[in-house]
Amino acid sequence: MADNAAGAAAASLLPPNPATVTAEYRISFLAPAIGQTLIARGSVLKPGRSLIHTKSDVTVIADHRETLAASALGSMVPFTLKSP
Repeated sequence: MADNAAGAAAASLLPPNPATVTAEYRISFLAPAIGQTLIARGSVLKPGRSLIHTKSDVTVIADHRETLAASALGSMVPFTLKSP
């Protein structure tokens, strides 16, 4: 989920038909992801032409409390999908 949220955040900066591929990422697991709902939030730390640096957090909601379960830093390579 963390990787997908980071990729979506990076893709939000790109032109139509955007796509990204993960070049690298580091994730820290901070708490068990046990609960009713998981939420992944991604953001761009630094956009670039060949690499987009991202951060993402995964939180779990259990008994109306939100707890940070994982935090990740990543680098995404942007590219545009070509139509056939």
